[in-house]
Amino acid sequence: MRGNSESSVPEAKEMTENRILPEALSKIYSSIYYIDMVTGKFTKLSTVDNLVDSHIGETGDAQDRLNHFSRKMILPEYTDEILAFTNLSTLDKRMGKRLIISKNYQSSLYPDRDGDNPVIWRQCSFIEGDRDASGRLAHVLFVTQSINEVKAGELAEQKKLYETNENLTTLLAEEKEYTAIIGAMSSVYFGLYYIDLEKNTFQELFSRDKIHHTLGEKGNAREALNQLANELVKDAYLPAMLQFTDYDTLDERIGKKSIIVQEYAAKTGGWTQCTFIPVERAKNGRNRSVMCTLRWITAEKEVESQENLIQALAIPYDNIYTVNPDSREAIC
Repeated sequence: MRGNSESSVPEAKEMTENRILPEALSKIYSSIYYIDMVTGKFTKLSTVDNLVDSHIGETGDAQDRLNHFSRKMILPEYTDEILAFTNLSTLDKRMGKRLIISKNYQSSLYPDRDGDNPVIWRQCSFIEGDRDASGRLAHVLFVTQSINEVKAGELAEQKKLYETNENLTTLLAEEKEYTAIIGAMSSVYFGLYYIDLEKNTFQELFSRDKIHHTLGEKGNAREALNQLANELVKDAYLPAMLQFTDYDTLDERIGKKSIIVQEYAAKTGGWTQCTFIPVERAKNGRNRSVMCTLRWITAEKEVESQENLIQALAIPYDNIYTVNPDSREAIC
């Protein structure tokens, strides 16, 4: 697995005793599956969606279940695209040096809800777990999540998810598997912090070297969030980021939402996405604790810019093509 030498990753035993991280991940991803690329088997780690759980199951042949997922759980117009995306025989080549690849689709599992948000947009992703001695993928995570709010261009309250499956706790208690999961997540996020809003404290769960040295492992949450914005964010994006990381208004801004998001350009170059995810709420509805995550999204921004450019250029032309620099294959 790449990046271990640059990360501060907790010991598996310590993290098994502290259930904060898996609880937070289950709020990001509605379903998480662990795939052994060598044996072709999968294990369900977590699902908070009983409809998905009833189709996929808990363990078995990974490719068979992914094919079932593509044919039975999404709308027909997305079937061929998702079948190709979930083809494990080509996954290693398609991921290349990327740590995560994703594909959007519309789900066929949910009813119209009497016209209330009838289009159900979701995203499925593969996340690198680790590689063998020859550099080939050995284990990956297959995850799904709702992206309705992203598609709608707003961060409204997400639909309430079903109660977290107790199998997550049982499976994550196994140290080897748990360590692989933590490592996989540390390859996607370069910073993950637990913030206690009642005590004004933060605790680092893992981080890359630079931010680790900037914020430290624990301390005053208000000061750390302010320092994060001032030291990492370019001046043009600093006012918005200072408002987003303002500790004193954080609980009110999160409210009953399941996540709030802010993107910014970093001083070191590239783009970063910062999120706050509620972990625990008091009976009166106030957020007692939250997770703060930091993720590089430069590659996603570049793809988005390219797609926007292609759409703009395509207006006066009947056809427009892009060329894969590696295969030299032209795609219309």
